[in-house]
Amino acid sequence: ENVFDLPSTDANIKKSELYDVTNTTVPPTVDLISPSRSYMGWHMDFPATSGLLGEKVLSTALTFQNKVLFTSFATGASTATSNTCEAASPNVSRLYALNLLNGGVALDLDGDGTVNSTSDKSILVATGEITDTPQIIFKNPQTKGGNDCTASDCIRPFEIRVGKAVAGFANNQTVSS
Repeated sequence: ENVFDLPSTDANIKKSELYDVTNTTVPPTVDLISPSRSYMGWHMDFPATSGLLGEKVLSTALTFQNKVLFTSFATGASTATSNTCEAASPNVSRLYALNLLNGGVALDLDGDGTVNSTSDKSILVATGEITDTPQIIFKNPQTKGGNDCTASDCIRPFEIRVGKAVAGFANNQTVSS
């Protein structure tokens, strides 16, 4: 008898069973949630970026309000040829903010006022630094107009801080109280 109700077959999820959101510029319309779904979730491969090698996640992801936030790190590719005076590209860290349920873009990372699926998938947050887990910083509750809260109008703005950056990313995103 299977007392733990464990599957009797291999229960590992294979990459082929995950929806690929690597090059997706709009939120996926495939069903990733219902029991009769076609896929067991989603995955994203890091895109090849000119001048960078081996982008990878080196810190813990943070899940908040159905968003998954994580940083990545990529080493700069050596551009030195026979001219040893050429420097290598700098190492860089990026912040990603994706929808936990479908892998789509989740926040306005570039601060232009709109969630754009091409410019808000990730943003450069540091050069020459391996950044840690993103942190959520909550600001004082206020109305949508920026005044003191009322019983019917109160939001909680927040920003995301990463690494040594003093300013946050995705500033003034809000959480309803």
